[in-house]
Amino acid sequence: MRYCTPCSRMQRRGHRCRSELTPVQLATLQALADGSTPQEITEETGVALHSVWSRLAGIRFIYGVASDAAAVGAGLARGDLRPQKRGPRVPRNHRTR
Repeated sequence: MRYCTPCSRMQRRGHRCRSELTPVQLATLQALADGSTPQEITEETGVALHSVWSRLAGIRFIYGVASDAAAVGAGLARGDLRPQKRGPRVPRNHRTR
């Protein structure tokens, strides 16, 4: 885990730097990068939709971006996400289900 300069003294007490994502946030962002919608992430993880939205808001805040797409781009640029290995997913809507 990386620590910023002010946080390096707090390392022994279990303090996390604000620039680091939690494992749950990383999993949510990876699912979003793989093409899942927040509703699909809800179904896969079994948490409430509001919790997924809150996780995404926290991710956007940590990365300093305004959209989920920008958060995925920032995660890929920082090396927090692994690139998708399969082809693009077909977008789902009421006609393609």
